[in-house]
Amino acid sequence: MPDNTAEETTATLLTADQAAQALGISTRRLRDWRKEGRITEVGRFKRGTARIPLFAPEAVERLRTAVAAEEAPVATVATAADSAAFAEAVARRVALLLAERAAAEVATVAPLVAQITDQAERLGRLEAERESVEAQLTARDQALAAHALTIAELRRRAEVAEAELFHQRKDQEAAQAAPEGLGAQEALAEVQGAASRVWGCVRRWWERR
Repeated sequence: MPDNTAEETTATLLTADQAAQALGISTRRLRDWRKEGRITEVGRFKRGTARIPLFAPEAVERLRTAVAAEEAPVATVATAADSAAFAEAVARRVALLLAERAAAEVATVAPLVAQITDQAERLGRLEAERESVEAQLTARDQALAAHALTIAELRRRAEVAEAELFHQRKDQEAAQAAPEGLGAQEALAEVQGAASRVWGCVRRWWERR
């Protein structure tokens, strides 16, 4: 590729610095684009030992337009109607994204909710079982207390009956040891009366059980 003269450079072509400035990029970025084939130099300008690449203004302008189109938004708003439609489309898109996110969160939380529900039901069953056991223990304690009272009452009655029998036996022994001057009928009546009193005490004790 032949070198261009200074007059040709300043009149029709752009140096790398000028082209980069027109594109709004650095000379290093311009060099990368040149290697990628996005822009092609049309000549070189010799300055001392350096050879500076030159670019056609038309090529630089085409590249600038292409870069601007790439960086421009996909949708453009030209009128009020377009603006309303664009806003509605954005709102629908946002609503859809929010719905998808909410559904994902619900799907994530649902197993946790089910697990918590199962645990709550299990705790409820355990609480019911605990109350049932406490009721059974209370009933058993009440029954034991009633049995203890019954046993105490029976023991008291047995002691009373035993004391009465003891006194009756003493009376019988005293009657049997009566003086010989008493008649046989009086002694027999005394013995029968003592025996009757003993059986009366036993009967009364039995009836109070």
